[in-house]
Amino acid sequence: MCYAMVRRRVRCHAALFAPTFPLSLRPPSFLSPPYCSSCFCCAVSYFLFPHSLFCPLDLLCLAGTGRSASAYDLAGYHCCLIVLAEKKDIPELLCRMISRLLTGHRDQCISVRASRLWYYRGGLDTGEIKEIRMVLIDGQGDSIYATVPGNLIATYISIIHETGVYKFGRFRVSPHPQIMNPVENPLAITFTAVTVVQPVLGPVEMLPEWAYSLTSIGDIPEPHDTPPRLVDVIGVIRAISPIVISEVNGTNIPVSRRCVILADSSGHEIKINLFGDAAFRFNAQVIHYHGQEELGIAVFVGMTVHSRDGISELAGASACRWYINVDIPEINILRAELMPTFEPIAQLPAPDQIIRREQVDGFYPTRALATLLNHDFYQNKDGMFRCTVQISGLTPGRPWWFLSCTRCRRESVPNPSSSAQPGGNTCSDIGCGSTEATMQYRLHVLASDMTGEAEFNLFGRIARSVIATPVHQVVFNNYQGPAPIINLAVAASQIIHTPPEITAAFNAPFKFFVYVGSANFEGNRASFPVLAVERL
Repeated sequence: MCYAMVRRRVRCHAALFAPTFPLSLRPPSFLSPPYCSSCFCCAVSYFLFPHSLFCPLDLLCLAGTGRSASAYDLAGYHCCLIVLAEKKDIPELLCRMISRLLTGHRDQCISVRASRLWYYRGGLDTGEIKEIRMVLIDGQGDSIYATVPGNLIATYISIIHETGVYKFGRFRVSPHPQIMNPVENPLAITFTAVTVVQPVLGPVEMLPEWAYSLTSIGDIPEPHDTPPRLVDVIGVIRAISPIVISEVNGTNIPVSRRCVILADSSGHEIKINLFGDAAFRFNAQVIHYHGQEELGIAVFVGMTVHSRDGISELAGASACRWYINVDIPEINILRAELMPTFEPIAQLPAPDQIIRREQVDGFYPTRALATLLNHDFYQNKDGMFRCTVQISGLTPGRPWWFLSCTRCRRESVPNPSSSAQPGGNTCSDIGCGSTEATMQYRLHVLASDMTGEAEFNLFGRIARSVIATPVHQVVFNNYQGPAPIINLAVAASQIIHTPPEITAAFNAPFKFFVYVGSANFEGNRASFPVLAVERL
């Protein structure tokens, strides 16, 4: 179930001067949303606009089922809950394809996947979120750019997630931005205070996962201060560098950077610089490992063009994503063209300011758990190792989710009032001050091989490589409370059993890339952080 909250305290115009509409005169379906059960104007709306998604007077009088307004007056939001999943408040006939959208404020509905979602922070990797940006894709493969403005971030940040499938209604459609447009669509969507969000929890196999418009490496456009759109390219990964620290031009702001060399079948090459969080999200050690035996064909999307010493390069940050060896026609065709000339992925040299040295690509020794559990720190250095294990269960008493601060990515704690409204969190870093957070996986799993058992910790995207279902959908699938889900964290805390989406990974073999150091043995049980996962 889902909801929309309107930041207004208003009542229907008719309710100010008209008595309660007689029950005997109400139409048969009048007790169902989106029409309220007590005012005259909504009754008239039913007869004049039987398929309207909202009251034409633009006033959500009472989106309930006959209860009084006070029953839905939650923390200053007046009677604005819409139970979409139960009542089908977005009729199928109103849902249309992206190519059929009309401009303006209209009661339009689309059923789409959030193919990409990122937080715009004004060109920086950290700091206050200024806008939520998305690329949405429908069943026909058409895509559109969508944004949530800064004043509405708290309303939508916890209910829309990357790769999730949703029905969106009551948004504004306008011409696309003149610069940095991530897709080739003349229109764009902007969320409003009354935009309706309905998660689609059923089968979604028909919706594509990836949206891209490829530019060949040989036709990369010239650098431009205000590029009309972001660039998407395809190629084979030839080389990867470790992460280095550099400074933003003209400032003393440090930024992490990783370089990837991409080539096409004609021999053209382009350097891709991944900055900030993108540099860490690129799982270099696993990609390099597999790249010794097979081609790494990748589609990189959401990048800008820059020039260094007269040579064009691509830059990817928060908007950048990559899809490696996925089953799409463009990758399959390029693989067939390049297969006779296979070259293993190479390592690029890096300056001395290397961080996360454990990510320097190479061969990581395979160790049995008994060896890792008896690691001698006096004779052996800390380092990266591989182990093949089977997950037997979760560590008792440890939650499988947590709230991640959107600014510093540390853990956030829900405020006491968050049970009645979305958002409102306190970051564990006192100096951060952010109240915005997103739900992420935090799996403390027990895993074993033939020689022993140990605890392993998997966070965020690493955990997603083990659990196929997004964490927010796991909450929707397993929450059995009596009320609609208002806050994901509150709903997740009421799930007392281990969700089947998680237990599905039990007893399956995995290869964990783990870091072994003295800090892993400080507790009662040895616990190893997992930096990458390979499903066997």
